[in-house]
Amino acid sequence: MSAALEAVAASQGGPFTARQAWEVAGYSKGFIRHRVWSGRWIVLRRGIYVDRTALEARGESDGRRHAISVAAALLAFGSPGGTSKPAGAGVGRTGSAGERGASRAEGARPGEGRAGEGRAGEGRTGEGRAGGTGGRAGGGRDHAAGQPRGVRMAGWPPAVVGSHQSAARVYGLDLLNRPGWPAITRLPAAPGTCSPPGVQLYRARLPERHLSRVHDVAVTAPARTVVDLARTLSFMGAVVVADAALRARLTNPPELRNVLADCRNWPGVQRAARVVAFADPWAESAFESIARVVFAEQRLPPPQTQVPIIDGAEIAARVDFYWKEHRTIAETDGLLKYTSADVLRAEKLRQERLADLGYEVVRITWAEITKHPAETAARIRRAFGRAGTLSVSRMVR
Repeated sequence: MSAALEAVAASQGGPFTARQAWEVAGYSKGFIRHRVWSGRWIVLRRGIYVDRTALEARGESDGRRHAISVAAALLAFGSPGGTSKPAGAGVGRTGSAGERGASRAEGARPGEGRAGEGRAGEGRTGEGRAGGTGGRAGGGRDHAAGQPRGVRMAGWPPAVVGSHQSAARVYGLDLLNRPGWPAITRLPAAPGTCSPPGVQLYRARLPERHLSRVHDVAVTAPARTVVDLARTLSFMGAVVVADAALRARLTNPPELRNVLADCRNWPGVQRAARVVAFADPWAESAFESIARVVFAEQRLPPPQTQVPIIDGAEIAARVDFYWKEHRTIAETDGLLKYTSADVLRAEKLRQERLADLGYEVVRITWAEITKHPAETAARIRRAFGRAGTLSVSRMVR
């Protein structure tokens, strides 16, 4: 591939169009077909390709590979900057092969046909103010290269960006479900009425402070991504994403609240506010985030997360969940990380030490928390009762 075309592809996240191959490098249709047939170029979408070497350089990272699929979807809407300039006509193996190529790029199944558009209500007048509330609403910066907010580039701010689950995947955030097709948000007034096949399209305002660039692909900033998903996913699914973003320090509560203020008249924003209020950066995994939601649904009192248990002058253990009033601990690891007899014995001694200190310990597996939440909550309540009885007996002595 020519150096000029390679530079163009790199500037727009990896993919390039047939038109760019012709205009920048002078490659003919026959040359492009040969590159595709030889396997040196991979068809992502109709008339949109990625060099196999560039794809393999992304490694096995789901976020980096999905960024290529998002970049290809943005090209299908026009230029990478979000303008309406056509991306070029298709050449070589196209049609359904485009969707298969996109799936190969990210190592996932292809999207099930035309995903269509999101709720039209997101583009209604009054949804999101361009002025906003000020401050770092979305933490707008290049999270891959550390580019500070405010650096101008051609075509910025864009009219079309990766968003929702796609932005979360690019950032490497936990998701309960990962659709195979890219999620895209475009401005309500952006030209064009149709979306390319295999794209989930949303229409909404895109204030510049809600935007970022990751792996040279325009996506919603972390805080905007969390709020978008909190408006559209289930409460549990949204909490998993919000906890992951806070844990990774990609955003923080003030940024999330600023985005909520910007989107205060949008559909689902009240649900999103509940997610933001519930989110906890100390939840160390999607498993723990799910457990927190289940505890709330089962009307258990909210536990403290990742609490150090002190024994004299040292920390006896750091536990996943702790109900101080009931001297009860819940651990969500089960037997998953006990890969050897020595590790299993060390964990057994750790639990015995906690018991000696007067704590009730309840172990929770993934199957228990997801398939039998009521029974799991009942076990924890029984532990509350045992801990209370033990405390009374010690006082009598």
